[in-house]
Amino acid sequence: VHIANAAQPAPSSELKALQTQIDRHFSNETLAGLISSLTTSDDEFSQKSLKMVSRNAPLSMASTILLLRQLREEGLDILRALQYEYRFTARSMEIGDFLEGVRAAIIDKDRNPHWQYNLTEVPHKASQSMLATLGALELNVKES
Repeated sequence: VHIANAAQPAPSSELKALQTQIDRHFSNETLAGLISSLTTSDDEFSQKSLKMVSRNAPLSMASTILLLRQLREEGLDILRALQYEYRFTARSMEIGDFLEGVRAAIIDKDRNPHWQYNLTEVPHKASQSMLATLGALELNVKES
């Protein structure tokens, strides 16, 4: 099942008018590239986007960018996408920043998470680890 087969044209929205800016910034192949692109632009969209992105766990965002890049290279297959998501989710508590996010938002409510990495220095190997095979625990979906 290919994602492209299920895709439908996006309805008109505010985002459609921002498509050029979205593509320019969010087509970067790394989180550091995305942050650099947003930081060097002084328009309202870039500044709002930078503020929103800065609140998120850098490892999660870098892993998402890697996941999307790998899916584009391998072919947009929904089962493959689910497999990557499953791998990421399986590791999010163990080696990701999920628990730190919960601590900052729900337990201590200080809204000041201490992520493993900063926005521009997430090692590529860390993102790769989040998406690496789970071996015997790998998601196995049978197509019918």
